[in-house]
Amino acid sequence: MPQSEEIMVVRRSPWKYALFIFFFWLIIPLGMYLFYRRSLTLTIYEDRIMLQEGIIGVDNSTMFISDIRAIEVHQTIWERFFGYGDLMIASSGTDDYEYVLMGFPDPVGLKELILDLRQEVNDNAR
Repeated sequence: MPQSEEIMVVRRSPWKYALFIFFFWLIIPLGMYLFYRRSLTLTIYEDRIMLQEGIIGVDNSTMFISDIRAIEVHQTIWERFFGYGDLMIASSGTDDYEYVLMGFPDPVGLKELILDLRQEVNDNAR
C-alpha cells in the first residue's frame, strides 16, 4: 500500500478536562489530564482515518474514507462555548458508530473535512 500524505493529527480538546486544569495543584488530576489528553489520537489521511488509543499499550484501528456511512456531531452549550465536542463516525460495515470520539476540538470542522475527503475519494473512483 503506497504511503499517503498525513493531512491532520487531532487530539482531545484541553477544555474537556477543565476541572483538572482548575485543580492543577493536585498531582492526580494533573496526571489524569495529561494521560487522557494523550491517550486518544485521530490521524486523518487522504484516503483513511486512523484512531490510536492508549499510551503504553496502543490499539490502532483504520477506517477508509470511502467506507464512512455517517458522521454525527454532539455538543452541549458548554462544549460549543469552548469549541469542542463529540464526533461519532459510522462505517458501512457496522450497525452502530464505529468511532465515538469524545472531547475533540472543532468537531464540525472535522466532520466537514472528512466529508470533503469522502467526496474527493468518491469523485476519483468514478
